[in-house]
Amino acid sequence: MASGLGCLLLGMGPVRAAQAPSAPAGVLRFDDARLFHPAKRLPPGVWADAAKDDSRQAVLLTAADGVALRGWFYPSPVASAPFVVSFHGNNEIIGDAFTQARDGFLYAQLGFNLLTFDYRGTGFSDGAISLAQARADALAIYDLAIKKAAGRPVYVVGWSLGSVFASHVAASRPSVAGLVLLDPLAAADALPADIARALHRPVEVAASVKDGIRNAEELRRYHGPLLVVHGTADEVIPIAEGRADFAAAGSTDKRFVPVAGKGHVAAIWSVEADDAMAAFFARHARGN
Repeated sequence: MASGLGCLLLGMGPVRAAQAPSAPAGVLRFDDARLFHPAKRLPPGVWADAAKDDSRQAVLLTAADGVALRGWFYPSPVASAPFVVSFHGNNEIIGDAFTQARDGFLYAQLGFNLLTFDYRGTGFSDGAISLAQARADALAIYDLAIKKAAGRPVYVVGWSLGSVFASHVAASRPSVAGLVLLDPLAAADALPADIARALHRPVEVAASVKDGIRNAEELRRYHGPLLVVHGTADEVIPIAEGRADFAAAGSTDKRFVPVAGKGHVAAIWSVEADDAMAAFFARHARGN
């Protein structure tokens, strides 16, 4: 079928005509700028104003290169509650209804402390879109959560494109208490043919994208609890990607939940996904 993955990564608008100098004539160069949907930028005032009702806290994190990353922290009313760091999907920002509703399941229904940020170059965060830098940012965000948690466990959740950053954190930080991936990517290997079919033109994937999307490879280094949920009818990221992540992970305590008949968004929103996450955290966060 014509791939939904190309639609997700390239967006629904027209493709820009400009080509990188290194791309041969007629070949689309798929780079960081095409990977990330440049979700609507919002003024920092909106980010700060949203926290004035005490429903959340505005959190500013300065990245290693000086870029200002902006996020929200949702504190749990339970003093001993664990922490969750969430990484949202493409073309999303922490201020949109979809992301807040999905995060709301973690902090409002499951009772976790939640920390979430916009990727650089999108939403409330400054800087230019960069996959490599966003991966580094993800580690800094997790490290901030560890400081705020003050010894309490910190879990990581990523959906769709966010699985790239969640997997990178889990592979790089042994302290991750548990990992949840919803409709995750596995690698950039399928991107050239996949996008070429969608756009009817040859595609060259930049080295930065190949180097940045390698969930399955990185998950070999992760040995903690793992939950992978994926729709069997996912038209954006085929379920084979989620299965590849699951198989590659070094975890011995892991569970794969296929959501029958559900596509990319429907699977993430499904009762099956919610039930699987609730059961995962009930088991691994017991007593916190």
